[in-house]
Amino acid sequence: MQRKVDWRKTGILTLIVGFVIAVIVLLRFQGQPPASLESLLPPLAATPYQNARKDVGYIGAAQCAACHPGEHQSYMQTAHSQALAEIELANEPPDGSFEDPASERQYRVYRKGDELRHEESIRKTNGEQQVLTDVPIKYVIGSGRFSRSYLVDREGFLFESPATWYSAKHAWGLSPGYENYNSGFQRPAELRCLTCHAGRLEPVDRSPHRVRLHALAIDCERCHGPGELHAAHRKDVKAGEGSATDWTIVNPAKLDRDRQEDICAQCHLHTGATVELPGRREADYRPGQRLSDYVANFGLKGDKAQMEVVGHMEQMRLSKCWTETKTLTCTTCHDPHDKPTPATATASYRAKCIECHTENACGIPVTKRRAKDAADNCMNCHMPRSPTEIPHFAFTHHRIGIHETNAEPPATPRERGTPVADEAGGTSRPSAPGVPQRTRLTRERGTPIADEAGGASRPSAPGVPERTRLTRERGTPIADEAGGASRPSAPGVPQRTRLTRERGTPIADEAGGASRPSAPGVPQRTRLTRELIDLAASPPEGALMDRNLGLGYLQLSDSPGHTQFAETYQLRARKLLESVQAKGLADVEVEGALARLWWNIDPDLTQKYARSVIAAADADPDSLASACYTLGTTLYQQDNLAEALPWLERTVKLRPTADLWISLSDCHERAGDMKRALECARRGSEWASDRPRYLERYIELLEATGQADRANELKPRLAPLFEYQGRFSNETETP
Repeated sequence: MQRKVDWRKTGILTLIVGFVIAVIVLLRFQGQPPASLESLLPPLAATPYQNARKDVGYIGAAQCAACHPGEHQSYMQTAHSQALAEIELANEPPDGSFEDPASERQYRVYRKGDELRHEESIRKTNGEQQVLTDVPIKYVIGSGRFSRSYLVDREGFLFESPATWYSAKHAWGLSPGYENYNSGFQRPAELRCLTCHAGRLEPVDRSPHRVRLHALAIDCERCHGPGELHAAHRKDVKAGEGSATDWTIVNPAKLDRDRQEDICAQCHLHTGATVELPGRREADYRPGQRLSDYVANFGLKGDKAQMEVVGHMEQMRLSKCWTETKTLTCTTCHDPHDKPTPATATASYRAKCIECHTENACGIPVTKRRAKDAADNCMNCHMPRSPTEIPHFAFTHHRIGIHETNAEPPATPRERGTPVADEAGGTSRPSAPGVPQRTRLTRERGTPIADEAGGASRPSAPGVPERTRLTRERGTPIADEAGGASRPSAPGVPQRTRLTRERGTPIADEAGGASRPSAPGVPQRTRLTRELIDLAASPPEGALMDRNLGLGYLQLSDSPGHTQFAETYQLRARKLLESVQAKGLADVEVEGALARLWWNIDPDLTQKYARSVIAAADADPDSLASACYTLGTTLYQQDNLAEALPWLERTVKLRPTADLWISLSDCHERAGDMKRALECARRGSEWASDRPRYLERYIELLEATGQADRANELKPRLAPLFEYQGRFSNETETP
């Protein structure tokens, strides 16, 4: 007998089963890790401005000026409009000369034809000068209100000159940072340096050091966004027509405070570290968007009292005037299109204060204030001119409050033999992960100079002759050029783990916060380490925070002023980034950082991570250059010359250094390509013209290739260079 189906019960049962299956699937899905770090990011915040889209084109300041001549004319008087410019001799300071006592080098600035040239020389024992470098200048940085620094072009790569004009002294002197370590003409001006001086630039062939400058100085579109849509829209709008708000172009004055400040924060927020978020680039930020959608800014725990050249916003945000109002922002006092004259500046800025504060709000009676200062300048007490981390620079302190007006400027010049504090200069941003930081080469007086090129120093063992940092005797490991904080073995001694002392003995501080006690007799070197704090209003958690924080600590390890704790910061970085890697969430920046952190420690892991970065289509220029370098040098250490050469050659096209040229010279000589070996040696000896071993190598190759006449022309330069180097070494080298 056929049973009758109860479809009602069947339907209910089906619903129950379906619900149970859905719950199981949901629970399993929730228990699974996210597919990528990018999936943990919130979507980009919406903005009504149409020109915030990436596909909107830039048109250049000239087109803006055609329709806005008044704004353009006044803007051209501001410092932003003069942040970077090509050399015009009529605008340059007078010729001059000066000496750097610490490095015993002399500098001359002079005009030759239509060129401004900078010359660097040393004094020989007979008192004569031997010129090291004499090059034409291509760009000037700065309006001259405080200083004018300069860039030279070497084969399409920009380098900073050691000579800067200081307006307050009305004299030439060492460029910022050179008083701590004089790197000559070898300090690179890369993307991360130039981005706050140029309106728009981009890397050439994915190089962090070779850039295309689309707009010199900080122009209209840097603050208003690309103008393509706006220009087209205005052509179609008749006079008197249109809405009150033109959504084709950003008007910063109509943005809320946070998004207004984000425009300024691109350059004026100097933090402990700035990390790009997964899959997002800071260069993709457009005015009107949230900067925090592209980067994570990390501050250092503890207030900062000293004014810094690019620390305006960090200081301002510590002020009650900022924290207790929602309206005070940069443009409250600063008009980006204009600036008050010296005659009107005091009254102009004082009027801004009086908008919120009455004259009687000050604790000092008006009569007493005016007896001291007839203009009753509020800034004298509440925003005084303060010394910065750069010698000869005094900026208006942007932490509004009561200040000690007799504060002494920070001590920056070094005595011979004291440790280096800053190689990159006060205005430079912290290096991106994997960027070689060359700030550890100073030595106590009497120790040998470790590096022929002036990069990260590696002392030789007692009695062992100095060798170049990248070249080596066959079979011995090369030394460190990429990792700022790595500690080397003596030449020929196998490299020990960089982040530990003796085998099994941890360094003093393994993970932030309070430092662990050192072993008996071991100096405590971590009590001054500082923690990074995400400055976002709602910082992320979990793997995304670990990723950002790990990259931040690696960046901090390269940052001027923190190099003595680089090992501690790198250990923190490695632990955090390995935890991200263990969850299968590493992105290209994490792998690039791990390649660097394992470099000279674990060759297999170094190669694994470096190859992964190189294979990634979205690797940023810094990560790519560092990965090519770590892979090439690791293979070279293993005597895998055939595979190392292509990566070293690629590196020199991305981020060339004198050390790398000499390393390549050695590689090509061993491979039998004497022509290329000679060319690389020539470049290395010219780029690091103060290093006698580099010149000696070039001379040897000239002789080996039958060019004795040219070799004999150069030989007289060797003895003065060896003598000069010997004055900074405990052993006098002889040619």
